[in-house]
Amino acid sequence: MFLPLGILAAFIFLTRRAERAAYSTLEGRPGAGGAVLQGLRRGWSYSEEPVAVEGGRGSHFQDAAMVFRAVGLPGVVLIGEGPTGRASKLLLAERRKVNRLTPNVPVTLYRIGTGDPNPKTGEEVVAPRDVVRKMSRLPKSLTKTEVTEVDRRLRALGAQRPPIPKGIDPTRVRSMGRGGQFR
Repeated sequence: MFLPLGILAAFIFLTRRAERAAYSTLEGRPGAGGAVLQGLRRGWSYSEEPVAVEGGRGSHFQDAAMVFRAVGLPGVVLIGEGPTGRASKLLLAERRKVNRLTPNVPVTLYRIGTGDPNPKTGEEVVAPRDVVRKMSRLPKSLTKTEVTEVDRRLRALGAQRPPIPKGIDPTRVRSMGRGGQFR
């Protein structure tokens, strides 16, 4: 009798430890908001690509501000990441777009990172490991049919793709050097 309970307890302990390790690798990396959304349960609709991007200086995405969007029974959740000022401005701009298309739908703002919440924007500052838990505790205000309708409207808005390069990842390209020329 105690053997199955011991195995179950060990399984739960190891699962939580692996989850904590996965979230700790995400902190401070670009795209953490999209990776966190993959942990959502049924009932949420999201895209793995950001819905809004304000590029960083040069060609580096390390200091770019991004906004990810999820739609569920609690309404629309916008998750921003990047430098505090740019991420807050981008969250506000995206909130305005969402409110224009879906005026009666509640919009919740989260910013991944550290620091104080911004009272002007109404955003809440959270760690990546806390985003899914906070989203699951939001009060439900939409029906399933309303969720699909809101998601359909917002996807139509997202027809303009953000300026993210397609194809080869520029950070992983290896140079052929001088000796790599064909003869």
